[in-house]
Amino acid sequence: MMVTNVSELSSKIRKICFATSGGMHPRKFVRRYKGLENFNQFGHYKFSEMQIREIENDRGYRQQAINLLSEVLRLKTDTLNKWGQGSEFAKIPITKQAHYEASLLYFDTIRVLTANLEYLPSEILLKILQDLKSRY
Repeated sequence: MMVTNVSELSSKIRKICFATSGGMHPRKFVRRYKGLENFNQFGHYKFSEMQIREIENDRGYRQQAINLLSEVLRLKTDTLNKWGQGSEFAKIPITKQAHYEASLLYFDTIRVLTANLEYLPSEILLKILQDLKSRY
């Protein structure tokens, strides 16, 4: 993907995230944020699905997930508690699910990009920061 400026890059990221059908489910978002779906140096997942499920069942995991989702989606923890037991979040309101999942995909994309900023040349980083400053 050839991008000529920061605004174009921002636009392409938004289009990809909000045009992607399905977005990112809250369970997957939390897993990725916590590094449970990361790869090891050999290109294999660090954790098996069974290990991930054990981690998800650990005491305090659900509350940490709810706190994270509350911060990202700007929802009250009481609202997120109504989304079902465990980390499945199976009772997300169907009328808002697409919006929430698109927002989580967008946030995850930004998280991945910022994790890799150190590899960009300093002049590109400066342009990105200037563009962000002018918008906010």
